[in-house]
Amino acid sequence: METFQKIKAGLKCLHTGNLELSVFRDRLGEAGFDVDGGTHMQIEENLIVVANASAEFMELVNDGVREGAWSLSPTNFYVVAYDGGEVPRLPHAKRVRPYKKPHWMPMLISPNYEWMAENV
Repeated sequence: METFQKIKAGLKCLHTGNLELSVFRDRLGEAGFDVDGGTHMQIEENLIVVANASAEFMELVNDGVREGAWSLSPTNFYVVAYDGGEVPRLPHAKRVRPYKKPHWMPMLISPNYEWMAENV
């Protein structure tokens, strides 16, 4: 499946709006994507934003951000708990920066409705 088709399929998983990143991963898995893997998605050294992710999942998230289909932003623990997301047993990061030891920062993935209107 080409990148644009994967992004469109990803946007279908975001039809309800913003989702915590691990919940988005799980919805993509339900849609048939290979999302489970032994890798952690990091945005800085030792700053994990989602655990147990596959290379395909990380590539799709990065492609969607690069194309402008969705954006990522830090959120808080309560959003993850409310969405039923995965909470790794790691210290919670307070800000985006490199860490000496692994830390976790919950991230929200948000669809870009203007991009959707023009491209889907």
